[in-house]
Amino acid sequence: MDLRVRVEKMTAEKLVNDDVDDKDVIYRVNVSMVETEKNPGWTGISFSFDITSEPAVARLQISGTAALGGTKEEVLPFLTSGTQAPPAVLAEIYERVYGTIYVICAAIQVPHPLPNLLRE
Repeated sequence: MDLRVRVEKMTAEKLVNDDVDDKDVIYRVNVSMVETEKNPGWTGISFSFDITSEPAVARLQISGTAALGGTKEEVLPFLTSGTQAPPAVLAEIYERVYGTIYVICAAIQVPHPLPNLLRE
């Protein structure tokens, strides 16, 4: 399986004026994923993450596209989930954009979410 991710838009807001770098926060994620194309050998996906903190100190929004390549048998398990957990492709996409999230959080001086946020 081959996954290529492109971030097309990212916004970050610090919601307080205080110094919150070392504050304990919990991040919640609202996720959207839409299959945009299906071709032999690859599937196109549009995604967005809306990440908010509790208490409300930061909000991050990331959106983009991904191309998931491979045979139908390789790709299908990443696009579906038989449980309440999100499809594995979302966790993989999040892990690919996490470095950018980390840097942006450092730049606006807010705590960063955990790298395994969608796997918990």
